[in-house]
Amino acid sequence: MEGCRKTQEVEEGSKRSVMDLARKIEKFSDKVDYLEIRIVKEVSQSIVLEDSKLIENSISRNLLYGVRIIKDGKLGFSSSNDLKRIGDVILRAIKLSKLASTRIQIPEISNRARIKAKMKIDPFSVDEPRKIRFLKEFSSRLEGNFIKSRILSLSFSKGIAEFYSSFGSEIYEEFIKSGVKVICVGKKGEELQYSSYSRFRNMGFEFLKEIDIEHESEELCTKLNKLLNGRRIGGGKLDVICDNQLAGVFFHEALGHACEADSILSKESILKDKLNTQIGSKLLNICDDPSVDENGSYHFDDEGVRAKRKYIVKNGVLVNFLHCLETAGKLGVEPTGNGRAENPLFPPIPRMSNIVIEPGDWEVEELIRETKYGIYARDARGGSVNVTTGDFIFTTKEAYLIEKGEITHCIKDFSMLGNILNTLKNVVAIAKDSKPTYSGGVCGKKGQRVDVGEIAPHVKIRGVIVGSG
Repeated sequence: MEGCRKTQEVEEGSKRSVMDLARKIEKFSDKVDYLEIRIVKEVSQSIVLEDSKLIENSISRNLLYGVRIIKDGKLGFSSSNDLKRIGDVILRAIKLSKLASTRIQIPEISNRARIKAKMKIDPFSVDEPRKIRFLKEFSSRLEGNFIKSRILSLSFSKGIAEFYSSFGSEIYEEFIKSGVKVICVGKKGEELQYSSYSRFRNMGFEFLKEIDIEHESEELCTKLNKLLNGRRIGGGKLDVICDNQLAGVFFHEALGHACEADSILSKESILKDKLNTQIGSKLLNICDDPSVDENGSYHFDDEGVRAKRKYIVKNGVLVNFLHCLETAGKLGVEPTGNGRAENPLFPPIPRMSNIVIEPGDWEVEELIRETKYGIYARDARGGSVNVTTGDFIFTTKEAYLIEKGEITHCIKDFSMLGNILNTLKNVVAIAKDSKPTYSGGVCGKKGQRVDVGEIAPHVKIRGVIVGSG
């Protein structure tokens, strides 16, 4: 009965919230051309183990909201964590709009939806000892002579995202996310190397059943041992086979950011004048898709636009940029559902969601067998791209030398660099094995971090500049 009462209270509170916000929107609608209110209520937990010692177990609760208005074609934004002051926050947004230097017109979009989170076991209903036992069991399997330290963490978050606008939008969307991350540091002589594992799902506590602790701990130890005993290579140009995770991150960084429409409008992107032109191999078909189940998934973006799959590159031709309402209005095109913000304290800007590389017709084994001398690179460690010049650099967690069609030596501290336009044209083969990585990617831009994902196959690129630090 207690659980039923709490559910009823939440439902009644939500109805009151909607009614109150509807009255606020109606009150101010004659003062502005457009008004939107975006609210996120969230509870999150972080549990961290250092070796076998619990160093953090914290729960936080937040309610944040942001208000955007358009008055006389000028955009104003304000935010707060106190809903009682929402009238003042709206007035502040109106005042700030007067400082805008340009006028905009956004497409009129109205959506109504109520979306429940898919969750079998609420992680916040699970007792703390059970969560800590999972981490301690994982940690105990990572003890070894060459492993010097390890950090393990569990994280959970759930909440409600609401969106209301004077165009008539009323969206209520629940969300849930659970994740585990493990980092191991190994030492041989004076040299340190690290190996890591992460898995994040839009699920409740039940996601832990997907994790085979014995298998993953053995994989981590094996990788770390190979890195400690690996070799370095000199610089040069080699064919590189990227695994699923590296291929996803590579195309996210090297292509995706240059397709975000704010960089097109500011003329900072190397792709600014490349729409509907051949920029890559005809093998490449790349989408942005927030509707698939990965780390960057959502049903509606932070501007109330319905999520949808859209091609960025089709048969090597650049066919789309990624838009928020503002950039779509300025360029006179349809919004793509990519207006995203870290939270309601920030205004939405064009951001990727899940990058999807469509599969080819090669088996992974064929890619390796057909490579006489090259590199098999796995898991992105880090990377960056200059969207203006198109120059990029990536480092990987693992890399292996391919000699006469066989994987031989482990390469430590591997890096690859080049230019977007050259590299996209040098994609020579794509495998059949496109799949989600569930690695829990987070992308930073203009001081905002958002969750992103990748669904990708193995990809072979010819003549990549490579090196080993």
